[in-house]
Amino acid sequence: MLNKKNNYQKLSLAFSSLCLFFVLFSNCQPQDEILLEGEAVTLRFSADTLTFDTLFTTLGSTTRRLAIYNPENKAVRIKKISLNQDAAERFELIINGRESNQISDIVVRGKDSILIFAKVTLNPQDQDLPFLVEAKLEIATELNTQFVPITAWGQQANFLKDSVLACQNGLIRWNSFRPYVLLGDVLVPEGCTLEIEPNTKIYAFNGKGLLVAGSLQTFGSAENPIIFTSLRQDGSFQNAAGQWLGLIFGDKSSGNHLRYTQIRNAIYGIRFATPDADENIDLKIENALVENMAEIGIYCLSSDVQIQNTVVNNCLNRTLSLSAGGNYKLYHNTFANYSFTFFRDAPSIEFSNFIEFVDSDNNLQRLVENFKVDLKNNIFWGNLPEEFIFYTQPNADFLIQSQNNLFKTKENTTFENTENFNNLFNQDPKFINPAAQDFALDSLSPALNKALPLDFIFTDFLGKPRPSNPDIGALEREADE
Repeated sequence: MLNKKNNYQKLSLAFSSLCLFFVLFSNCQPQDEILLEGEAVTLRFSADTLTFDTLFTTLGSTTRRLAIYNPENKAVRIKKISLNQDAAERFELIINGRESNQISDIVVRGKDSILIFAKVTLNPQDQDLPFLVEAKLEIATELNTQFVPITAWGQQANFLKDSVLACQNGLIRWNSFRPYVLLGDVLVPEGCTLEIEPNTKIYAFNGKGLLVAGSLQTFGSAENPIIFTSLRQDGSFQNAAGQWLGLIFGDKSSGNHLRYTQIRNAIYGIRFATPDADENIDLKIENALVENMAEIGIYCLSSDVQIQNTVVNNCLNRTLSLSAGGNYKLYHNTFANYSFTFFRDAPSIEFSNFIEFVDSDNNLQRLVENFKVDLKNNIFWGNLPEEFIFYTQPNADFLIQSQNNLFKTKENTTFENTENFNNLFNQDPKFINPAAQDFALDSLSPALNKALPLDFIFTDFLGKPRPSNPDIGALEREADE
């Protein structure tokens, strides 16, 4: 009888413990997992509007991200996330890890969030002007429905794959009605001139470039420059170097003139190699902007080139390389390399009367040619103690003529002879904001009013008039600035 009583007490105790466990378990459920019901919830979003920069038709966009936050302590059930039907075919969504433009019954824990990734592809429209595509993302909870607008600007473009441009009577013309997108390498054939009118924009796909065997003439203006840049312009890609090849000229190219032209985000801004027996200018660059290069801004080999009123900056290797001899004229330019976003340990400016290379038979070759450069009113600057490097061979001329320049160099003696005078050495030009790639001169700049007046240059980089006592560099400072 006693054993039966003890067994009953043990069973009762076990049953009580089990009941207590379930009570405690239910009371210890995390607060953020308990579903909030019967109340209107206002979710928060990482952006008020999901915006896509100008997109070219038929080319998919980069991905945009939207976070949806639950501000409550308890969990919230989202009944539906969806796009409006008329926009659904243009967009691709990944909602909380699932590829779908509509999804139901998602529980978001308290103080937690979910992610939506969105891409858009726009259909072609027969119009030159950019067009706006709008959509709405609907997020419905039990007692509340919220909307996040989606906007994307579309642009019809001229798409060019690997190709040789068709030439009629020795001429090709590109106008500004629609941008040109280089999906492959595009060649201007020998004997043909590509003319580009003001405000034309050219975008190049990764690793692709414009190859010029004939001639390139760009006729931009201060108000409507011609722009060569990378296809990707979103976020950090807007100023990222090395996204396309650049402007590459063949060894027989001549008659080239680049005016008010911007070249950005390439490997080489301009690579020009046209050796010949004369000193006639084969490439003239004026009022140009060359920036964000993975290698060299302007790279010339054994060529005849004139550069004026031009700004070259932010190049991972050199802003300017004049190599293997040649004849060069540089007037009122600004070459500046600060390396704010990358490491650089080599000078920005290279002058050389020879070059070594390995030929197709794997033999080392050396090309030695006479070198002559005329420098007037230029700024050569950077963040390294020495921004010049010279490579010379004694069996070819190496002549530098320089007046009224500002140099960052320890090689002062290279510029100190009867043909080099009135130069400034190692005096900070005091640019307004080089970190923001603004190379206008501060009011305390030593370059102010120190340039040699030139009777063939009347304006500066921006088209502003040059006074009788101009400033050194590409940008003239106005008295009221």
